[in-house]
Amino acid sequence: MVGAMIKLIAQSVAAPIVLVALVACGDRAGTSELVLLAGSAEDERGAEHDRTLSDALAGGATLEQVVELAAEKYAGGFVPDGSLIQGSVVEGARSDHLAVLRGGHCYRIVAVGGTGVEDMDLFLYDPEGVQTQQDPGQDRFPVLGLQAEICPLRGGAYRLQVHMYKGGGPFAARVYRTP
Repeated sequence: MVGAMIKLIAQSVAAPIVLVALVACGDRAGTSELVLLAGSAEDERGAEHDRTLSDALAGGATLEQVVELAAEKYAGGFVPDGSLIQGSVVEGARSDHLAVLRGGHCYRIVAVGGTGVEDMDLFLYDPEGVQTQQDPGQDRFPVLGLQAEICPLRGGAYRLQVHMYKGGGPFAARVYRTP
């Protein structure tokens, strides 16, 4: 039955990239759901190929201003949800932050690494501690919610983790949600 549903959904979507996943929550019965995720080829590349962000930092823009610039492109139509998250992390270290996400909304999380940061990634963990998202880019402009939508069915306290893979320094991040 699921195969037929996937085929039906895939045929009815006119998007360049279509991903369908059957999501199951551990061994809990009745918690599976069918999730349809669609995006564009530009979304798949992510922010790592955007010279505008690098140029803005080089031109003296603040991290907050560059987060807002990235959000215009990668979270268009979304609104800020909560305050700006800021910190500084050395190479190889991580920094954890609370993100309260509500059911019925979809989210994008946009971040920018400052001077000295070469590769910074974001990870998102659900209220049970299961990793649900990871930024795949090797850059300092991670965005979550591009490759796979972040649309929790139920709200809760999520953990946003900033990980400095290469370099280190200041960063800023903000959560954006659908109105």
